[in-house]
Amino acid sequence: MGWGLVAENEIRAVAGVVLAAGESRRMNCPKLLLPWNDDTVLGCTLANAMAGHVKPLTVICGAEAEAIAAQAAAKGLSWLLNENYALGQSTSLICGLKAVPPGYGVMFILGDMPVVLPASYRELAAAYRESGALIVAPVNSAGQRGNPTVWSPEVFSELEGLSGDNGARELLEQYRQQTLLLPLNDPGLYTDIDTPEDYRRGGKICEC
Repeated sequence: MGWGLVAENEIRAVAGVVLAAGESRRMNCPKLLLPWNDDTVLGCTLANAMAGHVKPLTVICGAEAEAIAAQAAAKGLSWLLNENYALGQSTSLICGLKAVPPGYGVMFILGDMPVVLPASYRELAAAYRESGALIVAPVNSAGQRGNPTVWSPEVFSELEGLSGDNGARELLEQYRQQTLLLPLNDPGLYTDIDTPEDYRRGGKICEC
């Protein structure tokens, strides 16, 4: 393994940051506000993360900030405004780190993944807590890596150096040996809503 044992007095708690600042360019309408079951796409994502005991949980707003912040507030969650959201997802990652308590790891949750099982959030946090890995990411039987991912404070400085819309993919490759790929059989971890076709595949009627 490429990671060490967890020290006996090391807590390795995890805070959640929900990335909800994007402009939904491929959807042509605010995808996070679209109906999903009895809520919205974002509302279901938040509800599942909360049921998975991810806390504290903070929502990063950008495009449609007022409506997104209202969704967070309706569930009793805090939110932060990323004023640089148009410069790419990396700016939301960096903004989100401000909400992470000292010593906590961070679970970056994509706001457009409404069908991740609550148990998956719990299993990812437990794997991070128990493994000592710098990064924990889900993987399915086909080798596909999913989201959310969990990051140790040891790599926060490098997350803060990201730019553009590439997110943290390059860091995942850089730290491949220190990353725990956790096998999880939850299709929701590998399913996001980017396009009208994605939305329709979820059994929803898209009017975008």
